[in-house]
Amino acid sequence: MCKDVILHYFILLTVQYFMGCSFLGQNTYDDIIGRPSSRWTDDDCRTIIASAMQNNRFCQSSNVVVFATPYYPSIINAINRYSQHINHWSEEEYRSAMDDIAKDRLGMYIDWEQGRFVDSRGNYFKDKLQIDSLTFLVSLKNQGWPFPDIMNLEDQIYLLNNKNKFIKPKYVWGKRGSSLFDKETVLVMFQLRNGEYHFLEGCNMMYLVIKGLGEDITFPFSPSMMR
Repeated sequence: MCKDVILHYFILLTVQYFMGCSFLGQNTYDDIIGRPSSRWTDDDCRTIIASAMQNNRFCQSSNVVVFATPYYPSIINAINRYSQHINHWSEEEYRSAMDDIAKDRLGMYIDWEQGRFVDSRGNYFKDKLQIDSLTFLVSLKNQGWPFPDIMNLEDQIYLLNNKNKFIKPKYVWGKRGSSLFDKETVLVMFQLRNGEYHFLEGCNMMYLVIKGLGEDITFPFSPSMMR
């Protein structure tokens, strides 16, 4: 899990950054991912993250502020390129971090000769249905009373598609307490593929749902960004 400490650090910095301002880089998500990641700037990396991140910080009906970030291939790449910049990693160190996280979070690996993701069946990544598992980094901050119970947080989170089918997490990792006194940051992993069945087949939208924090919190995510 050591590489995930780096991911936590970067995304928490990004959360703080975007809570302080609404800045996005001049280039759009589509503009940026069309270029080799070796040419991405720090602002490009933050823009990629922010484009996929969802939050409820302007919601007046909840005392809990939540940021949810999906580990899409482009997000993982942006996180590690940014980490390479600030930690002065060599290209080998960057690739090692990418290899570990692609395997653990997506069930994929990378063909570095071609610079492309490869699915578990040995095919180059082209479609969301090739992603076997998907992890979200979820940051929670309580801003009021009472303190929400998160003892069984894994039972309070699920992923819903637009066919009204849902899946529960395979695991929720990183929780420190049984109540949300202040802040918690966890990794929530969903298994999208079960044999020939894929949770997102024929779907154009998915929703991360978190219950038990006052009013239910629902974040929409478009699978079209799973690139």
